[in-house]
Amino acid sequence: MVKSPIGLNLCSWNANGLLRRRVELRIFIEKHSPDLFLIQETHLRPSHTFTIANYTCYRNDRITNANGRRRNSYSYQKSLKHYCLPTPPMQAIEATNIILTPLDHDPVSIVSVYIPPSSDDNLFTIDLEYFLQTSSHCVVFGDFNATHSA
Repeated sequence: MVKSPIGLNLCSWNANGLLRRRVELRIFIEKHSPDLFLIQETHLRPSHTFTIANYTCYRNDRITNANGRRRNSYSYQKSLKHYCLPTPPMQAIEATNIILTPLDHDPVSIVSVYIPPSSDDNLFTIDLEYFLQTSSHCVVFGDFNATHSA
């Protein structure tokens, strides 16, 4: 969990299947009470609902991939002044973008990203550039599937 420069507790988590790990998530939230948390690889279908008390959920469901699995990017946040920036079609990544609008600070873009391991480097770079340009203050969290080549 990260304490942001504007005093928020932010958390990012690769769930690798949210429904089977929901108890673990609820315990974490009760213990740490993050202001905003971002979840990747939920594997939820559009018919699934998943709510957490006192949080607003923004989700971008992806059509099932070749393996029949869903890897979504979700953002949950408490009652903070914000809006969700609609995500245009992306070439290589899945993302959800929340713009926080604190009273005493410039807007801050918080992006939850999932980059599949087979993504083309050039395409996901273009997708990330889009989000980095949404605000002069941008933080990107997520599962980048960045492994050491050795």
